[in-house]
Amino acid sequence: QIIVFELREDGGTEYSTMTLRALYNYVVALITEACRISNIERQSSIIQRDTSPASNTTSLLHHDNLEQPTGHHKIFHKPHKERLGGYLHPRDMRRLVTPFSSSNEPQLMVRRHVMLLNFDPLRAIVLRDRLLVIVPDGADSILIDLERRVRGGITEMENQVFGKERPPKSSGTSTVKKSRSSAEFETTDDTHQLEDNDKKDSAISDKTEIVSSDDDIVEDEWEELQKMNWDNMPFELQSVDAVLQTVTAMLVVDARKVHHRSTVAMSELRGDAPGQKRGGPGEHAQERLRLHKDEVKMMESRVQGFVRAMNDVLDDDEDMTLMNLSRLLTHPERFLQPVPEEILHEESDEPELILEVYLQQALSIVNELDLLKGQIITTEEQISMQLDAIRNRLLFINTLLSVASLCVAIGSFVGSIFGMNLTNHIEDHPTAFTRVTVGTVVGMILAWAILSRIFQQAASTRTNWKSR
Repeated sequence: QIIVFELREDGGTEYSTMTLRALYNYVVALITEACRISNIERQSSIIQRDTSPASNTTSLLHHDNLEQPTGHHKIFHKPHKERLGGYLHPRDMRRLVTPFSSSNEPQLMVRRHVMLLNFDPLRAIVLRDRLLVIVPDGADSILIDLERRVRGGITEMENQVFGKERPPKSSGTSTVKKSRSSAEFETTDDTHQLEDNDKKDSAISDKTEIVSSDDDIVEDEWEELQKMNWDNMPFELQSVDAVLQTVTAMLVVDARKVHHRSTVAMSELRGDAPGQKRGGPGEHAQERLRLHKDEVKMMESRVQGFVRAMNDVLDDDEDMTLMNLSRLLTHPERFLQPVPEEILHEESDEPELILEVYLQQALSIVNELDLLKGQIITTEEQISMQLDAIRNRLLFINTLLSVASLCVAIGSFVGSIFGMNLTNHIEDHPTAFTRVTVGTVVGMILAWAILSRIFQQAASTRTNWKSR
């Protein structure tokens, strides 16, 4: 059993519990119903157009042969293989119920009339008029943010980018624009009237048509800029935008947490953290760095998977074209194979813009993680150098102790020679003991000093860089 959160275009929401098979059947039923309603509306519009007073004969023929349309109506009854893209398959639904794991490959699957988004922990099914989200454990805040982004549309997107406070519109500016637009429309009407009145004069007509065509281009562009309405984005693209925005927001938050923990750990290990006395790297410094490095690699693999999912869709114009689920129902003739390149570029333009935005954000996160990984490697090398320096100092002290032991052994050797029970003819000398003792001690000290100096010169690694 899985919990599904349904978010409809009309504003309704619903929680339901169902099996994977029931979810698949529900999605297929929604797609079938949408296609059936679209076909009925399209046939009704064809009947209304064909039953006009000017074409009564065509109307009768059309009603008689409604089940076998001719001409351009045949394109709606093409075989399955001639339609662009493939339909939803049960195996596509398995990816939505795989256990959450960092090894799961994110994917954006585009099928006819449906899109499946698999980005742990957010998994969703996008239809033309509704969004189905498989509810993960403890993801209430994610669903709230997702619903707010879907309901807010372009306004919520602008608030995310520019902030909630929007600058007030200037009434004077709008008045000037409106007066300018109306003046241009009046000029256009006057131009058309002059052209109608001066059709008999060929020279003046040609000149007027040239000027009029240039003015129409400028006026059409100005009218498009005035009437451009970004709120008309289809619901399916708004849903995809909201899901991708939620996923990238989670990736950004997780990446910042990883960056903060790693930065604090590196500062503590280097000894330059605020309020910390500078000291050695500690006993488990390399183990801590290794754990942080693994955490950064895991985070980087998540973001790289998101990047691969975006690139897979961006590299396929057909998938981006099929992301227009509404146009797939209203203009099915544009989605029949072979699809011209012009139509592919035109239909894939808006989905491509959406995907490229979040691809750039993901690449920025990847670059940040690469820099963080480089800092961790640098810190690890620095700690390794510090540990090597400490190890070298310990080895040097051990060497000095070995030299001292050698000198003491030399003195012991002299004492052992004089300790033999053999006649050496100096037993009765009054100062022999003092001379031997002082000579042995002085010799030991001189030997230790000379050998220590030699080892110090051999262990010194200072280099005069200026002379090179």
